[in-house]
Parts: sequence; structure tokens; C-alpha cells
Amino acid sequence: MRRSPMLGVSAGIARSAAALTVSLLPCGCFDVQQVALDPAAASSAGARVIDDFEDGDFRPLDDGFAPWRCITYNPGPGRQPVRCGASAEGFSGEHGYSLWFELSDAPDGTDAYPSAELFAPSQDDAPQDFSSYTELRLAAKFEPGDQPPPEDMGLSVSLNCNAGYDAPQSVDDLGPLSGAWQRIILPLEDFAQPSWQKPPVDTRSCLSRVNGIAFDVGGPSDGGRADGTLLVDDVYLQ
Repeated sequence: MRRSPMLGVSAGIARSAAALTVSLLPCGCFDVQQVALDPAAASSAGARVIDDFEDGDFRPLDDGFAPWRCITYNPGPGRQPVRCGASAEGFSGEHGYSLWFELSDAPDGTDAYPSAELFAPSQDDAPQDFSSYTELRLAAKFEPGDQPPPEDMGLSVSLNCNAGYDAPQSVDDLGPLSGAWQRIILPLEDFAQPSWQKPPVDTRSCLSRVNGIAFDVGGPSDGGRADGTLLVDDVYLQ
């Protein structure tokens, strides 16, 4: 159980989509408990729940999306193992979802930026309209392995909108990542296309035709190795 001062608690409740229970104590402070996200309550409050992971399988709760999958990209030499895990440790309920990986970058004087990704494409590549929402919310935690990634590593969140295009097209944002569970709230207006992508796309256009959502963690620099586990829970739009 976590205790929070009175200041700011009511605002936090309004922004949590029924993810907190709060009790006033005689001391004038509050007891705050994290409880499982209620998809029905969240939906009635105007949220779109992509997945709360409580069913313990690979399929998102939102039927607009196909099953979660795990990949690595920009690989270094040899095998770059990655593994998805349903029924993993959760943030507010019984289950979350895990992405375990081992990454390496060849010692050739160039950073290849090897990365691991947890990804859910839209069903049949059909566009999903996110433009009426203002925030993407999730909970995340990172458990480093024997060879942890850089300390300043963040969580890259991508909304793909590349249906009908031969090249990658997305808008991305970066969230914090640490060894403790934390709620991450990303304003959709802050998502932007990476500078290396062509042709250009504006954020509003991309949000109106999303065909995939991805969570990425970067690996080591030149000559390095890294391993660890990303845990994700309660992914929804508000």
C-alpha cells in the first residue's frame, strides 16, 4: 500500500481510468491502492482499452488488433534471441505481458542500434482511428539481465500508419523506463515522425489510420551486449 499526500490526489483519480482506490485516514492523508483496470468502466468513461492482459493470452482485448508478437531488428552478429510472455507479472492486476531479449552489436566502429520490440498489428492491416483521443497510457517496468542496456534507455512507443506504403511510416514518442512499475501518460499531440522516415506524414493524419502499436527498447552500442525483460500492462487510449 502506498501513501500519498493530499495535494494532487483528486486530480490523479480523475486521470487514472478507475485504476485507484483511495481512502481518507484520520491523519488527514490518503491510502492509495492500485487495482486492476476495469475495461468496461474505462470504456464507459470514454477510454479505448487496447489490452489489460488479464486473460493471460497473446490476443489484445481490442478486437481491432491481432495477437502480440516479439521481434528484434538491426541485429548484430549471430543469434539475437527474443521471447514473448503472456501471464507475466502485472502492474495493477494479476497479469501483464513480457518481452525478454538478448542483443549484441558487432565491434566494427559503427552503432547498428539493435533493438527489441513488442508489437500488435491491426487485424488484416485495417486502419484504426485514434484521432479522437488525447493520450496513450500504459504501465511499464524493466528488469535488467546480466548485461543491462545503457542507464539512460527509454521506452519508445510507435503508432504505425504504413498500410499501402513500401517504407516504414509512424509517429513515435519516448517514455521513461525504470526497475519499478510506473504509469506512463503520453499526449498523442507529442508523437512525431522520426526524421529518417520518408515520405513525411503529419501526426493527425497518422493517428487517423493506425495499423500497429509497438513498444521498443534499444540495445547496446558498438561492440556491446545487453539483455533484460520489458514488462507492460494496462495499455489504453483516453
